[in-house]
Amino acid sequence: MVRRLDNCESYFERDGISLLSGKYRCYLQIGKKKLYSDRRATRDDIKSMAERSKSMPVKYLTVGDRNYWRYDSRWFTDSDGHDGDEVRSLVIAYDLRNEKKLSEAKTVAAAKRLPDGSLRESIPGAVRHSVWERDGGACRSCGNKSELQYDHLIPVSMGGANTVDNLQILCGPCNRRKGASVV
Repeated sequence: MVRRLDNCESYFERDGISLLSGKYRCYLQIGKKKLYSDRRATRDDIKSMAERSKSMPVKYLTVGDRNYWRYDSRWFTDSDGHDGDEVRSLVIAYDLRNEKKLSEAKTVAAAKRLPDGSLRESIPGAVRHSVWERDGGACRSCGNKSELQYDHLIPVSMGGANTVDNLQILCGPCNRRKGASVV
């Protein structure tokens, strides 16, 4: 799990001397706590790390089983041994979830009421008909012809649309077994 760190800054020192020349030791200050890196870096290495961290997570140090990453002007930590691509993916997913929550909160604030589910779009009749014809009026999973339901391959809660390509016919038991997951 990747977790965002607040109140975190990085510093580099050379035996107590500021950045002038030679190799420096990185440390992170998280609140009042200082975490030191075993690795030393030149001034050019430090500039390169800072530049790369604008577009890709860069691991600044490891303390025990915990890695400390800088990405997009923010600090993150993980103890799962993720690589840079995985950290980037998790951070982007985290940001998108937060954007969605914020958007939903703004909608609720503007409406001055909590959603009751009635705002969900119904599946257009022409789309229902096309899906029914394509699936032959039977469950696509088991072939059952009773308790049939329209199911979204990509759930509406995950951004799925009411399109022929995103809908299928499932019987109730198959649909409940699938739940709100992507097929």
